Amino acid sequence: MADIFISYAREDRNWVRGLAQALEAEGYSVWWDPNLLPGTRYRETIEKELDQAYASIVVWSDDSIQSDFVRDEAEEARVLNRLVPVLKDAVQPPHGFRQIQTADLSDWKAARRDHPEFILVIEGLQALAQAKGAKPKALAPKPRKTWTENLAENLKTPAGLGGMAGGILVVVALAYFLGSHHSGPVPSPTPVPAAPLQQASNMPAQQQPLASGSAQMTDAQKIQTCMDGSAPPTNVVAACTDALKVPTLQSGDVARAHANRGRAYSTMHEYSAAVNDYTLALDIVPRYEYALVNRGSAYFAMNDFGNAMADYNAAAFINPQDPNAFGLRADLEDRQGNQRAALADYQKAISLDPGNPMGWRGTCLMRAELNIELDQALSDCNRAIQINPNNALFYNALGLVQLRRNDNQGTIDAYSRALAIQPNVATSLYGRGLAEQRLGQTADAQRDIAAARAAQNNIDQVFSGLGITG
Repeated sequence: MADIFISYAREDRNWVRGLAQALEAEGYSVWWDPNLLPGTRYRETIEKELDQAYASIVVWSDDSIQSDFVRDEAEEARVLNRLVPVLKDAVQPPHGFRQIQTADLSDWKAARRDHPEFILVIEGLQALAQAKGAKPKALAPKPRKTWTENLAENLKTPAGLGGMAGGILVVVALAYFLGSHHSGPVPSPTPVPAAPLQQASNMPAQQQPLASGSAQMTDAQKIQTCMDGSAPPTNVVAACTDALKVPTLQSGDVARAHANRGRAYSTMHEYSAAVNDYTLALDIVPRYEYALVNRGSAYFAMNDFGNAMADYNAAAFINPQDPNAFGLRADLEDRQGNQRAALADYQKAISLDPGNPMGWRGTCLMRAELNIELDQALSDCNRAIQINPNNALFYNALGLVQLRRNDNQGTIDAYSRALAIQPNVATSLYGRGLAEQRLGQTADAQRDIAAARAAQNNIDQVFSGLGITG
């Protein structure tokens, strides 16, 4: 009995051979149909192997998405909770499989055992092995790379914006869980055998008030300031830079220092430096979820959507109970024009943390952009406002819902509340202008629409992309 069954289209045989060899190098036994012995019954053997393997990798490609056999095998694996889908080509899986997280191996080479998406496949196989009571295989040890080598190998061409979501009602980028990701100290990563994390060993139990400049601090004070992470970002950067020079700093604390300095750099909008530090932290602790999520946000701010998505996917895989990864991934999906995927991720985030208003605002906005379930969208926006009545984003989303519902006075009220909190936002001005126009308030409409166009010169296209015109 093989550990893994691979389902694929025959046109992809050479690529699948490389995948099978890579999996075998990680210690797995793999069955794919070249293993058929002469004289065996084809479908009978395949059904037996598929039934006995604890994991089934389905390779989606230009050819396999057309194959009824591959679809049938994928469906059986899905029903048995054994499905590990991967992309060989840049294709959408068939209907029924698009909501299942799929590893993107379209730029993977068989020799790349350190490719982040291939590592996700291995981690998925490990999880299935544990669920089925099999002994999981450990990732084979790999030589440590510097962060510059990892970045050079893993950078991808940023995905296009797609659709109109890039400019729709997103008043600030990275809206989901903004406070928890960009303020306060970075938590210690979950301990792992290779890099056990501890509190900084040099830190005395009691500390005197810290000097304002890093140069006047003792090593212990620099470490404390770095590990706490709540000082002004320039101070955190200076303290962490000095703390990292302390030779007795243990590996887990080194990872945390890089993560805290990365967070400080992000606060200062120095995103390339932030990515560098988060990568160094992950080089020490590869499953450091907080560093993954925050590096994803730094990539997002740099419009490097491919790497941002890879980090959010990895974080969600490592901890499927973390609402942050799902909420931030939803923000990115919305930005890329994939509102249905974003809606599903916002709903997942809400199920994990119903008290966070950004999740409710997200489901409200996605339904409004898709023009579906508008009564539910209205309820979701009102839930967000009930939790936090002082956020312009929530009233902005509510304005779009009311505009979709042809409640013109409700639209004006919602956008006016948004503008009272955050003036001169183009979407709020334009949406209110459209409602005023519908009510015959011509002078007010002309004033608001002109102000919106001055604030954002493509605002007409943003709304017309949603099918909304005057």
